[in-house]
Amino acid sequence: MKSKEITLRLVTDHNIPNKSSMSSGDIVSALGRLSHIRLDRLGITKIDNLESLGPVTNLYLQQNHIEQIENLEALGNLRFLTLAGNKIKKIENLKHFKKLKFLDLSSNFIENVSTDELPHSLLILSLKGNPCAEKEDYRNTIAQKLTNLKELDGVPVNQVDDDHNSDAYSSDEDRSENDFDDDTDSFLEEAIGLKETSDDIIARLRIRSRKQTEQHNDRMTELNMPAH
Repeated sequence: MKSKEITLRLVTDHNIPNKSSMSSGDIVSALGRLSHIRLDRLGITKIDNLESLGPVTNLYLQQNHIEQIENLEALGNLRFLTLAGNKIKKIENLKHFKKLKFLDLSSNFIENVSTDELPHSLLILSLKGNPCAEKEDYRNTIAQKLTNLKELDGVPVNQVDDDHNSDAYSSDEDRSENDFDDDTDSFLEEAIGLKETSDDIIARLRIRSRKQTEQHNDRMTELNMPAH
């Protein structure tokens, strides 16, 4: 497969409306103000060239062909990252993102979860559809390490096995105030809302595709019927 990296042109084309009527200076300024960047389903194979962007908080890279989590260091304000449906085999280069709350790595090829590579700021994590999610004690292991986590693979963390040791979880008193943002609850609601919206769109697309297939099959049946 031919390599396709992220470029400023790609970011501009998919995230700056009415760019044809803007000067180059206005486009550069608009790029510097972007907080949400959508680059999903574009055949991207490599994450790169993000240094010139502004205070990005949400990055959508799902359904591409990315094999490695890399070159995100410039996005220090990142709070929401989705890399679902790529070709990633290893969790890496994420532990320094102290503001990251939502991480979707579902439907990749991750065999093992290194919790040391995940930021403890995470509230929502999805690894479903990876080999690692089939391993014994997978949920308990992650919940014990990521003590702020509220949801794992769409299921509340408090539904982890009932016989877990309560000492594995830090109490609110033991946690640093810096572990939580003032708007944690509002962010959690926003993240869940975005996830539900995305899931709803996917579901509707699947229904539409199924209906189109059924209509096509019905039409082909009619065409192949012998004339009376």
